[in-house]
Amino acid sequence: MRRSRAPPSAGLGQTETCRIFTEVSEYAPKLCAQRVWQVGQLSWYQKEHKVSV
Repeated sequence: MRRSRAPPSAGLGQTETCRIFTEVSEYAPKLCAQRVWQVGQLSWYQKEHKVSV
């Protein structure tokens, strides 16, 4: 049996949000990919420079 939603602790909230927007708008996939990329870059930057927000 598949679960429709993953728990927030799984770190899939962003992906779930993307899926919802993808159903709503054809432009969402690009925006979503860009957003996920930015989040990934930010966490990489924080690790590299030992920065905390």
